[in-house]
Amino acid sequence: GEEDETILTAGVELAVLREEGRLHSNVDVDLSYFDYQDDTYDSEVTGIANADLRYLFVPGRFEWVLIDSFGQSELDPFAASTPDNRENINYFTTGPDFTARLGSAGSLTLFGRYSATWFEDSNFDDERLLGGLSFARELSARSNVSLNATAERVEFDDETAGSNYDRQSAFLRYEIEGARTTLAAEAGVSEIHDDGETSSSPLFEL
Repeated sequence: GEEDETILTAGVELAVLREEGRLHSNVDVDLSYFDYQDDTYDSEVTGIANADLRYLFVPGRFEWVLIDSFGQSELDPFAASTPDNRENINYFTTGPDFTARLGSAGSLTLFGRYSATWFEDSNFDDERLLGGLSFARELSARSNVSLNATAERVEFDDETAGSNYDRQSAFLRYEIEGARTTLAAEAGVSEIHDDGETSSSPLFEL
């Protein structure tokens, strides 16, 4: 069952980091285009593209966030990774952050987000609305701890992919930033309302 194939490929790598002025950006792109000359597979684009853009209307007080992430996932995690077993996924989120300073080390942030996820083949496309409140305290120039509360609405484009639900969460978050790495840990509780039923469970994220 072996087949020969000739592949033409072109790629782009791009990294942009800007943390000055009102527009802050962190863009990381590593994409490749594959053209299968013998038509074993359809042409495809693979790789990752991540963009984190923040516009500071009032620095430290009012910011608007836009994040987009593009990549691939395997349709069957137990099968070989081929073009027939991969699909593109794109995640997009945007919304405002309003921050009020509380003394020299404390802050209170009110934030909102609209998010959408698109799948190339799967029927898991969804839209999300999230609002939250965060009380943070700086422990050092590179670390902070915060108490957070969020409320989220999740709606699927295809009802067979899952039922729409609401989720409320309350959690404690610790974050530390190194020269090249940011580490964050969260612990709390989450409550889900789905078709009139309510369930709660611990929340842990690293």
